[in-house]
Amino acid sequence: MIRSLLPTGLIFIAAFIVTVIASSIAHIYYMPRVEFERLEAGFLENFEANGDWSHGRELVGPDFTAVVRPNNDTLYSSTFINLEDGPLILTVPETGARYYSVQFLDPMTEVYAVVSRRTHGGGGGTYAILPPGYSGDAPDTDDVIEAPDNRAWVLVRFLIDGEHDLAAVHTLQDQLSLEYAED
Repeated sequence: MIRSLLPTGLIFIAAFIVTVIASSIAHIYYMPRVEFERLEAGFLENFEANGDWSHGRELVGPDFTAVVRPNNDTLYSSTFINLEDGPLILTVPETGARYYSVQFLDPMTEVYAVVSRRTHGGGGGTYAILPPGYSGDAPDTDDVIEAPDNRAWVLVRFLIDGEHDLAAVHTLQDQLSLEYAED
């Protein structure tokens, strides 16, 4: 009845608008997940999850385009984790007064935890990363991170004070570790 009252062109335009809005919402909502999947797949072509780290060893300039607007006073390290086989222990080295942050992102690229000099100090430490719904005893660590998903991207930043500071930051990067918790 209503359809017979509306011109065919108006029905087509309304359907088109609804389709455009729905696809835009889907794109906005799922794009972070697609980006996570793309980054993880690229990482896993060259590294293993749960312990292998990709370390940026050089300061980046304006020609670097792998990440939008990276800091040029920061060296980055990253890895992907999968907690299906149980908790992991992250070890962060002592950094003293140097800025650092360890950011945990779920597959929707939502940050769910940050370990940093501001939140945990510069004395280094160990952090248990627990899978969702984990019911066992938490490992004996300095802090516990309860993951909302089994998979995560771990992104680490270390402040660097120019080229002369590269070796010191490389040492810190090499001291990052991820290992399965002992039963």
